[in-house]
Amino acid sequence: MLEEQLNQLYEGYGYRKFRMSKFEDYDLYAQNKDFLKKGHIITFTDVDGSLKALKPDVTLSIIKNTREGEASPRKVYYNETVYRSGKGDEAFQEILQTGLECIGDLDLYHLYEVIALAVESLAAISPDYVLDVSHVGLVSGFMEAAGVEEADYPEVMAAVRA
Repeated sequence: MLEEQLNQLYEGYGYRKFRMSKFEDYDLYAQNKDFLKKGHIITFTDVDGSLKALKPDVTLSIIKNTREGEASPRKVYYNETVYRSGKGDEAFQEILQTGLECIGDLDLYHLYEVIALAVESLAAISPDYVLDVSHVGLVSGFMEAAGVEEADYPEVMAAVRA
């Protein structure tokens, strides 16, 4: 029921469902190791000899499947299984992951929309939630949009941290 509720929420904002295969060419992840938090990836050799991976991430596949010249922004959501190792040396886990991506030329509204959808998603899961927006680029962008003088950034950042 929760998955359907979230699907309806995202579709109401114009997001389309993204579906992908369980397998991806290993090269995609090898070329983007810095993006992945951990380098542990389950790999196997396909019948044609190519190296495949059980997907540890969805975002890279969405970016790979975004065509140049496609209408921007591209708004997609997903309910996909990813395969990651646990904390420390724990065994690999199969994890159902729900999320969305808004890719392309984004304005302040799109940033607001993504954050608002995060809030609504968390509220649908539990009324007792905490949203932690910690990307310094977002905070800088909000300060710039609010007209905060660059000289005042350290003071504002100290207030945000407090």
